[in-house]
This record gives sequence, C-alpha cells and structure tokens, in this order.
Amino acid sequence: MEINLVLLPLHTICLAYIKLCCSIDIALQTQVVDAIHLNVSKQDCLQFFTTIEQHVDVIPIKEQVTIESSIHDMLNAIDDISHASADPPEAHAILIA
Repeated sequence: MEINLVLLPLHTICLAYIKLCCSIDIALQTQVVDAIHLNVSKQDCLQFFTTIEQHVDVIPIKEQVTIESSIHDMLNAIDDISHASADPPEAHAILIA
C-alpha cells in the first residue's frame, strides 16, 4: 500500500500543535487515574511527532526543535502521572462519619 504524503501548511501544523498542547494539559489535570485516556493522549503525541518528522521541509529548524522538545516533555509528564496513578496511596483513606 502506497501512502500519498501531502505536506501540510505550516499554519495548520501550528494550529494542530496548539490543540495538542491544550488537550494534553487538560488530560494531565483531569485524567490522573484514567490510564486508558492517558494512553490515548500519549498516542496523540506520538502521532503528532510522526507528522512533524514527515514535514521537516516546511517547519523552520528552531520551531521543529521546540516542538520535538515539547512533545518529549508531554510524553514524560504523561508517563510520570501514569506511574503516580498506579502507586498505592501512602496513607489510609480518611473516613468521615
């Protein structure tokens, strides 16, 4: 199967990056114990990273480095929060009578 690669305009890539950043920020704040959704967010980052690699001719090198670094930071944050969610609590739950 041949994949027809269509280069995206830089503006479209920038908008997709902003949307990804917002999506990951929301996921990190709201889905702390939801491993399934955190994994979806991780896959979104990896897919965007692949897209960036396919469009290196369109993206200025400085922006490319920034985007790639940010994606690595997002992936690390997702991994950190996923591991924190899997850790047992350090204290017993507080019971309210």
